[in-house]
Amino acid sequence: MNTMQKIMRATLGAAALVAVFAVFPFSALAATFNTDPLDYQTLRVGNYTDNPGQTSANWSTTVSADQNETISFAVYYHNTGSDTATNVRVRLTPQSTGSGTTHSFTAYVWADNAPQVTGAATVYLSSTQPMSFQGGSVIWRPNQTTYGSQTLPSGQNGSEIFTSSGLSLGNIASGWSTQGSVVLNFSVGNTTITPPPPASLPSVTTYSPMSQASTWAVLNGYVNPNGTSDTTRRFEWGTQSYSLNSYTTWIGQGSAAGNFSDTISGLAQNTTYYYRAVAQNSAGTVYGGVQSFVTTGDSYNPPSGNQSPFVSTSNATNISGSYATLNCYVNPNNTSGTTRWFEWGSTQSLGNRTITLSHGSSASNVQETITGLFSNTTYYFRCVAQNSAGTSYGSILSFSAGFGATGAGTAITNLATSVTDNSARLNGLGTNLGNNYSDGWFEWGLSQSLGNTTSQIQLGAVSSNTFYATLASLSPNTTYYFRAAVRNAQGTGYGDILNFRTNSAYAAPPVTPTIPAVSKDASVTKRVANLTNANGTDMDVSAKNGDALRYTIEIRNTGTVTIKDVSIKDRIPYYVEFANTQDRARLDGTQREVVWFLGDFLSGEVRTVTLDVVVTPEAPRGTLIENTARLEGTNFTRNGNTAVIRVADSVSPNAAAAAFLSGGFLPSTFAGWLLLTILILILVVVARKAYGVFGNGKRSEGRVS
Repeated sequence: MNTMQKIMRATLGAAALVAVFAVFPFSALAATFNTDPLDYQTLRVGNYTDNPGQTSANWSTTVSADQNETISFAVYYHNTGSDTATNVRVRLTPQSTGSGTTHSFTAYVWADNAPQVTGAATVYLSSTQPMSFQGGSVIWRPNQTTYGSQTLPSGQNGSEIFTSSGLSLGNIASGWSTQGSVVLNFSVGNTTITPPPPASLPSVTTYSPMSQASTWAVLNGYVNPNGTSDTTRRFEWGTQSYSLNSYTTWIGQGSAAGNFSDTISGLAQNTTYYYRAVAQNSAGTVYGGVQSFVTTGDSYNPPSGNQSPFVSTSNATNISGSYATLNCYVNPNNTSGTTRWFEWGSTQSLGNRTITLSHGSSASNVQETITGLFSNTTYYFRCVAQNSAGTSYGSILSFSAGFGATGAGTAITNLATSVTDNSARLNGLGTNLGNNYSDGWFEWGLSQSLGNTTSQIQLGAVSSNTFYATLASLSPNTTYYFRAAVRNAQGTGYGDILNFRTNSAYAAPPVTPTIPAVSKDASVTKRVANLTNANGTDMDVSAKNGDALRYTIEIRNTGTVTIKDVSIKDRIPYYVEFANTQDRARLDGTQREVVWFLGDFLSGEVRTVTLDVVVTPEAPRGTLIENTARLEGTNFTRNGNTAVIRVADSVSPNAAAAAFLSGGFLPSTFAGWLLLTILILILVVVARKAYGVFGNGKRSEGRVS
């Protein structure tokens, strides 16, 4: 083989190598499903009758069951590619089976721009039985939600999952934050069994400490199991508000609501401590607000100085058509001479009060019975306590006489959407409804006095549900106020009063050559900083379990016009939890979404918000916690960049190699690939010349004959 042939062969080999690598960047951009090592199986199965809470430990690819039991299937999807998956669909087969002891099921997930992935699961029966789909049991849990459900898109009823075209979920962006599942139930045997309602989350409140000294403190809280019997509770505490690394033992609460306390010891003197109450059951875990206290310098003397009492209004009990028992909790905070009473009435202005009673210096629950009520009437009440340091008021709660109520559901008012010059859509959420038949509606008006109501909307017998109503014939360029309300046999609950402003009435622009150019645009930049190791702020940081981090979200109005009713929304990913009370206060618990409402956003204006989180101990090493914030305004939305937290015990010694293999060395442009090709050819030529000089043994220097 001559030199020219060798060079040509080397050139062709290098070109082939370049062609192989050149294909890789393009194929990596396609949408793909369920290819990450941490992904769940595409199809999982669980025995709903044995484990109605369906925690992750109860799901598998096989399950055993008996006649008349209910079996749940979960079809999992996670877009692991770089592109948004368009028109995502899921399918399950079969819809029913013949009689037998072993039944196999197959799930399919695909999109217009993503190849199909499949998963299989098997059900083993103790006797020969058929299996059939329970109609109406299909629920969708998108965006990392693990309980509850979201309305199926495009008016689908769920049975589409058994068709060849599948159940359509719309477009799914890439990343962990958009992973989700479709869950549905099957019955074993010919009799359709209605599954029990899903467990409700408990509610929990952190109270002020009952007492504290130099090395110990008695922590105080309240928990309501909300009808479940497996609720447990404890306290978490520490010297940093975002890192409560110490905790008391989990204690069973049972099914009764009530206050609880626990003593912690071994504390440092003259030190600020933070703590919160925590409760959990099969539906999940909830956290109370973070409270704080300061230990004294003398273990024998409690804190000095009078403090106003702590008051918490509790739900009314023993309700009939003409009387009810009002309840609350009063902590005098080590101050003597405390008195307390209830204020109540048929409106939130109250107007009536019980007699004033001496409470003494001990913290305790109190109650008072009021009479002379009217049936089928909603009443409002609150608890009040007073001492020499001041007067404290509990929250205003409500109940409906004649319904046998034990406490009202919770109404959450969400932002108005689809606002025009003469219409708007009001949005609400009802929670803690007690699985009773419930109604929802909105009150609205030109001031916070409201004055108008929408028609009532049936929410059904569920623990929570969303609802909305559209207002029409509104005035242009006008501010309106509104709030959500829910009512069931437990009473009536009201959400916060929000507002929106209608657009200006449309008018044709004047015909003039000097119309200034206008634009509506904004940028959303999200960065994250590791507060534990202070490694600076970036869009991609490393962290360990327990590290505290801070998201910083900056929005900038880069257009020339004001954007109306601006809010920043940030859906919190799993494997991180809130580090302070203020962030949790903005939380929409159903969607794990924090909302900052900022109002009008002027041209050129810059706004910044921060969110403190901590990496949970459950985060597996190697997990990428991805998070994207978005800006929403009237007729305007803008998504930001993706901030990434990489979970690892320590920085990998192979980080440089990983960066090389992930594309840090390989070029990303045509010019870069051309330059790499030329470089390879030069190296081949140089190598061939060197081989000709030293490698064939036919040339020699200074040979002596």
